[in-house]
This record gives sequence, C-alpha cells and structure tokens, in this order.
Amino acid sequence: MYVLETLTGRVIEARRYLNRIPGLRDDDPSRERWELWLADASNREHKIVVYSRCMPARAGHAVTVIHYGGRGVGLYNLSIGMRVNFVLENPIALLRSIDVVVIVFGSFGALMLGAYWHPMVLLIGLPLLALYGPVAMLSRRHYQVSLANQVEEMLDPIQVEDVVKPFKPRR
Repeated sequence: MYVLETLTGRVIEARRYLNRIPGLRDDDPSRERWELWLADASNREHKIVVYSRCMPARAGHAVTVIHYGGRGVGLYNLSIGMRVNFVLENPIALLRSIDVVVIVFGSFGALMLGAYWHPMVLLIGLPLLALYGPVAMLSRRHYQVSLANQVEEMLDPIQVEDVVKPFKPRR
C-alpha cells in the first residue's frame, strides 16, 4: 500500500507545461505537466505537480487532490463534480529506454566476461538478462495497477460525500 494523502482547497493557479523528450531514466511518457497551486482552508498555498494531458480544474474551482509525494495521482473537482484517476489516464511506460541499455550492455559484458574469465558466465548471465525485461515490465504493471486501485478506493468516498449532501434542517 502506498501512503496517499488528500488535499482539499481552491485552485489559485493551474499552469500547463510541455516537457522535454523523456531521458533514459524517466518513467513518465506524458509530454505534458500541470502545476496546480492550491489554497487550503487556512490560506496556505500548496504546489501539486500532475503529469497528465487532461486537467478538469481551473482557477477558482474547489478540488480534492490525492497526491503521492507531491505528485498528483487523483483529483475530484467539487465545483463541477468530475473525477480523474491520473494513473489510469496516462499509464506509465512498461518498457523504458534504460531497459534496452541494460540488456545490450549487460549481454556485451557477459560475452566479454565469458571470453576472458569463464564460459559459465554466459550460461548464467544471458538467461538472467533475458528475464530482466519481462520481470521489469511485470513489476511496473503491478505498481501501476495497485496504485490505480488505491486511488479509485480513495476517490469513491470523496465522490459519495459530495453527491450525498446532508439536508438542511427545516424551520
């Protein structure tokens, strides 16, 4: 389970940025990034970064943001009643460029070690490198699914609280 936190406030500013081309170690395929500045009930300002193409909030809207270490993973707009799970909206890349680099240089290194040291390195190293790609992709998929499920579980009661509002007492 991930330690997800919620932050409720009014959007002061929402800025959209276009990112650079992802590097070797970047895990986010989204080329767009939103910076949300929220003012909570005590008028303190908070910055939440959301890597997504969609943003159902603008300045002045009341929102509840679910974030994981300052990175927005879910949002419920209290002003218009719309919810977004950013983990499902823009899934992470399962195969990254760093994986290809690890496999290519790892197999080259196994060949060199096998040639100079012992041929048993080839029998052990190459199958392990062949398993590296599928294991890395399965672990990233597991991370994505478990985080998305946890965000959905947190968004459901927020939406129910907003939809089912208590009746005002009669006079």
